[in-house]
Amino acid sequence: MQLGRVIGTVVATVKSPGLEGVKFLVVQPLDRQLRPVGGQVVAADAVHMAGPGELVYIVADERDLIRLRTNYRHDPPEDVYIYRTRGPIEVGRRLFLEYMRRINALTTQPEFYNTLTTNCTTNIWTNTHVNPGRVPLSWKILASGYVPEYLYEQGRLETMGSSFPELRERAHVNARAQAADKAADFSRRIRM
Repeated sequence: MQLGRVIGTVVATVKSPGLEGVKFLVVQPLDRQLRPVGGQVVAADAVHMAGPGELVYIVADERDLIRLRTNYRHDPPEDVYIYRTRGPIEVGRRLFLEYMRRINALTTQPEFYNTLTTNCTTNIWTNTHVNPGRVPLSWKILASGYVPEYLYEQGRLETMGSSFPELRERAHVNARAQAADKAADFSRRIRM
């Protein structure tokens, strides 16, 4: 997920079947400091809750989000890392369902973005409350960029016997994402 600001709407005289009644928004993606980053995107708002000037979550698949950061954003360039986490599949399933519950709840109970307490990283940690044994809150969750090292220290990453600097180097996906670009198996090709 990424934050964005609604900057306009899209009007269409004809819509594909199944999209009748769906409102389309022009959204400017934002970085963690709420500064515009990259080009605008068109997003569907099926519940008609967002309007110009409002902050919204952009929910997309990894192909959209990773390719955007590795293959198209160059000012400034972004480094992208993918780490394998440890844990039973049921833990991942509960976390995914909690994300969906929280996103759906935004239609009736909006939340406000806060750079320190309610951001992309802290929201992941907050959503893990559905699983027993989650990692304790740490300054490394609040300070941007320290979560991978913290998860390594907590034994939550698949390390393959590597030190954290070695693991971080292997987790860097920019070159693999650029090589995979539009390949149908993009997700498989970017993994270490």
